[in-house]
Amino acid sequence: KTEPRLQRATLEDLLTMRSGIEWHESDRPLDDTNTTVQLEKSNDWIQFTLDQPMDADPGTKWSYNSGGSQLLSGIIRAATGRFIDEYARDTLFGPLGIRDLHWKRTPTGHPDTEGGLYLTAPDLAKIGLLYLRDGEWDGVRILPPGWTRQATRRHLAGLAGRWDYGYQWWITSRGGVEIWAGRGFGGQLLLVVPSRNVVGVVQAWNIFGGRPKPIFEPFVAALLSTAE
Repeated sequence: KTEPRLQRATLEDLLTMRSGIEWHESDRPLDDTNTTVQLEKSNDWIQFTLDQPMDADPGTKWSYNSGGSQLLSGIIRAATGRFIDEYARDTLFGPLGIRDLHWKRTPTGHPDTEGGLYLTAPDLAKIGLLYLRDGEWDGVRILPPGWTRQATRRHLAGLAGRWDYGYQWWITSRGGVEIWAGRGFGGQLLLVVPSRNVVGVVQAWNIFGGRPKPIFEPFVAALLSTAE
């Protein structure tokens, strides 16, 4: 049975990683002590997340939680009667002209919304461009009015150094220039620089061997220099 406190969590709590679920991801190595590793070894990723204990009231504590992102897959299924990949095909991918993609599924058949969507670099850039254009594409509104502004607002500030957080977006600035960042596992990046009207993508998989050389700062520097 879901803990009563979790039943009070809102969609915004999930989007901002403030569900209150106890989750050890950023503070653990990639071994069996890591809650996300445990999730990916389970037979039901959604139920696994719901079964975790709470360590805070919803909306009061930020903790990076891939399980919370996976719950979004179940929420879309419950709200629309369709899996999120089917829903997105008609409402997002189709309008953006994205056809070459793979969305990994979990053991229960739900698409993996905590890290299983595979897109080409140009198609991933389209997601950034959609946000850059305030949710419109070729004159057609795809996202609700105001959604981009709300999703990229600094709902939480001062996380892990120079980072703030919105709705699954990281937000930062360099030299007074605001940057919206999708920071993926293995060094993957989707960056949007709204004031410079530029989007940048890095496809990487730096998960093996020693600590990979950070690419964010030099990539941002290159983006800003070319967009001046």
